[in-house]
Amino acid sequence: MGIIFIIITGVDRSAIIRNDLIVASDMVASSIRRAQSLSQAMQQDSQWGVRIVNNQIIVFKGDSYDTRDSIYDDVYEVPSSISISGLDEIIFAKLTGDPDITGSIVLNTSINQSNTISINEKGIVDY
Repeated sequence: MGIIFIIITGVDRSAIIRNDLIVASDMVASSIRRAQSLSQAMQQDSQWGVRIVNNQIIVFKGDSYDTRDSIYDDVYEVPSSISISGLDEIIFAKLTGDPDITGSIVLNTSINQSNTISINEKGIVDY
């Protein structure tokens, strides 16, 4: 009796990149929602925000990223196959959770696929 081993090589790279796009989009949207929820709950009696920089998504405590209390930072890494453009910082008002800015965040892949995440004046995230 023989044993047959099958080795799969050359995993479809584009499938991995498409998955990276889905995961990164979910990560951006959930980070925005988390910052908004923390502001609405007046967690630590502060506003909360999201900053996107250097393929990182950072949920932070404070009136701006530059003046934040970095001990509260939650940092999420975005795969290198994804580039992000558009809004790079959103701050949510305490209690109401209204964002200080509206617009879109665009995630692009190296295989020319993209996702757009929009945030409206009430902080509702759509993608």
